[in-house]
Amino acid sequence: MKIDEPYIPSVTSNQIPENILFKLACDEHVDQIVMLMHERNPDDSIESLKAKTLKEITFNRDDPSYWLYLALINEEVVGLCRFYHSQGLPISKKKFKAPEGWYGMGILVSSKWRRNSIAKFLTLERVKILRDLKAECLYSIVDSNNKTSVKMHTEFGFKIIDQACGFLHLDFKDEIAFLFQLNI
Repeated sequence: MKIDEPYIPSVTSNQIPENILFKLACDEHVDQIVMLMHERNPDDSIESLKAKTLKEITFNRDDPSYWLYLALINEEVVGLCRFYHSQGLPISKKKFKAPEGWYGMGILVSSKWRRNSIAKFLTLERVKILRDLKAECLYSIVDSNNKTSVKMHTEFGFKIIDQACGFLHLDFKDEIAFLFQLNI
């Protein structure tokens, strides 16, 4: 079960910390990444999260269509983001319609660093990399009930271009998800 903070529209964030770094995840970060993921998904075992993290770091080395980046402050992993190109997904995994292109996913921020604009920082840095890759847009799939994420996407200029119970490989069962697009 994922643990999310309740949505409180009146809560605002501090400025992005000056000493924050954006870095591609590597083996030295595995344990910190696992703890961050376990904080969000406490029902998942440490072993399964470690296996998943090691697989993602291998993708960083071997797959130019999948990236896992970190936000670091004083060598502490305070957040992470992922992005991938849909062409990298095997056809057998694509269960739902969705446009081809780059997809942002999986921004996680350590609970002790929330309200410090870490998610904003990760989003801005991700967009910079995609601009360097000559991407025209960034897509994002968001659970319609995740009001914090919906608000953040809207504030960044993302537009809802579709809604359904699933996109690409993500199945929201009977819930609605939004497909956002940001022209970059």
